Amino acid sequence: MVQNNGGNFRNTKPSKAHWKPSEDAKLKQLIADHGAKNWNNIAEQLQGRTGKSCRLRWLNHLDPSIKREPLSKEEEEMLLQLHTLHGTKWAHISKHFPGRRDNALKNHYHVIKARRQRERTKVLGKKRSNEDNGINGKCKTVEGMNVVHTRRNPWDSPPAPMGVTPPLGGHVTPEADEGGEWSGSWQLLGKT
Repeated sequence: MVQNNGGNFRNTKPSKAHWKPSEDAKLKQLIADHGAKNWNNIAEQLQGRTGKSCRLRWLNHLDPSIKREPLSKEEEEMLLQLHTLHGTKWAHISKHFPGRRDNALKNHYHVIKARRQRERTKVLGKKRSNEDNGINGKCKTVEGMNVVHTRRNPWDSPPAPMGVTPPLGGHVTPEADEGGEWSGSWQLLGKT
């Protein structure tokens, strides 16, 4: 027998099993009868469930006010901007998304970051295959001269020489890379 905080005894330990549809239905009915409050009293009528598990089940899964459709691109951008402003204060961020729960927003934020990391890895993989050929595909003409941007990994040694000054005193600098992980220099190939 297990004693809960109110001094009453229950015959079962709290369940860690998945919620069954019959339990969901009973929880919905109890909330319809008693309201979404006093979770310990509601849990006493659900064998093996705690007040906390009932509250979380309702707030994160069963509450009809939850928006279940995926976030739009605009909402994803807003989520990223709000995370930049407020950090990991998910409850505060969720106030800007009616019908979205803080935990769902946190999970989706990490999905967005993982997706972008995969995209960057794919791009870097393509760029690395071009590096094997000595170029990354970024060529341009500066003052009548062909130049190509070569890349190097900053942890490789010896480092590649940085910067090239083409004829007529103009200086060519590489374009910034996303994440700043790679650096390199423009090298003179010859006249056009």
